[in-house]
Amino acid sequence: MQLCARLSPKWQPLLLATAALVLGSASSCGAGFDPASDVQSLRILAVTADQPYPTAGNTLTLNLTFSDSVAQGPRPVQVTWIAGCVNPQRGSYLACYPQLIAQFGALASGQPLADGSLKQQQLAPSESGVIGAATFQYNVPQNVLASGKRNAAGVRVSTVVTFFAVCAGELKPLSGAGASNNALPLGCFDVEGNRLGNDDFVFGYTQQFVFADERPNNNPPLGALTLAGESLTDAAADNTVMRCTEVADEGCARPAASGCTRFDVKVLVADVAEIDPDARDEQGNVLREVLWVDYYAEGGNFDGARQLISDPIRGYTADFSSAWTPPAEAGEVRLWAVVHDNRGGISVASGLVQVQ
Repeated sequence: MQLCARLSPKWQPLLLATAALVLGSASSCGAGFDPASDVQSLRILAVTADQPYPTAGNTLTLNLTFSDSVAQGPRPVQVTWIAGCVNPQRGSYLACYPQLIAQFGALASGQPLADGSLKQQQLAPSESGVIGAATFQYNVPQNVLASGKRNAAGVRVSTVVTFFAVCAGELKPLSGAGASNNALPLGCFDVEGNRLGNDDFVFGYTQQFVFADERPNNNPPLGALTLAGESLTDAAADNTVMRCTEVADEGCARPAASGCTRFDVKVLVADVAEIDPDARDEQGNVLREVLWVDYYAEGGNFDGARQLISDPIRGYTADFSSAWTPPAEAGEVRLWAVVHDNRGGISVASGLVQVQ
């Protein structure tokens, strides 16, 4: 999944050769920047495909998880899906804009398209934080592989790109913004016609790869999200913690010996990394995929919000928990774990913590 309307955080796919370089980056705390794990505005946390590697002619289902963690509380939002871009030139999502002129026109006129490639949904505030609150289905073209290219192993492969937007208002085409340039031709507007900014509008895209050999690729199976070993979805568990009264330092609370308590947060994931047919070591042995987790919270701070679960060379890592410091404010706080593999598989777990 890619987000392209907001500069921070950037969700880039981890490549096998660079996975070790970016681990830990989700918890960086430079002056003037909130850590990426701190969810304090309208955010898309994950877009999960039921088939990370779909097959030609089948229905692809996408599920979007978002959070609207703003000071005034969650708002009604509009979710827009735009599909139909196949094999964009140079593999760039920007090259999709000319392909999507019909969809942008339908959005402007308010007329749906018969092929189902454009869909808009209105979601209630109560769906903020709910896993897979918005859903979209798209029929992968039967001839999708006709324009595909062969990879290094000689297998024909095509790319299917789907755009999505979450707007705390109404998504509209921008007047004068042509579909042939690199500018996003869409904007989010309130009821008075004022254009909304980054805290109220998130736009991005997800891409799936269709392989001629129909190789399997599953989303990583997950267990519960736990806090100090207790499931956050177990009604019998005591998920109450005391608030942290330490002063935040440049957006990162550092607990002192006499102050805050840190709690281990961990999503339960077994050794589930799958074989990656295109990844081999120096001896030519087939390797398994990379698996990692990003932790997010509506309050508090993580010490290492991105953790490696499985490495192709070293294998499964048993300890991929992160230390979480509760916020200074009391109330209900939602936490998430988004588990990725480097082939586009994504799974999400979440739970609630009561801060006193």
